[in-house]
Amino acid sequence: TPALAIIPGEIVQPGSPSLALQYDSDRPGHDYKNFDLPQARPELCRDQCAQDPRCKAFTYVSPGLQGPSARCWLKDMVSRPQRVKGLVSGVKHNLPQP
Repeated sequence: TPALAIIPGEIVQPGSPSLALQYDSDRPGHDYKNFDLPQARPELCRDQCAQDPRCKAFTYVSPGLQGPSARCWLKDMVSRPQRVKGLVSGVKHNLPQP
């Protein structure tokens, strides 16, 4: 099993360095899509963002905070992170520069 790379406030999953999970972090605003997740796993939200060319960042909301299910918010712009317990955010770091 590959080791996880630890960055302050982030855990970088091997094979997905462009979308590190930022625990207890919200990226407010710039939402263009949101949906319930079938399981309480932030990786599912991260993977949806990774597959969507419009997505530049995401926020995962733990079950019980916005309803009974986990929720995923995809964002088309990157906002400054805010510390919020129970949320997990991430940003695509390998975006093409204009």
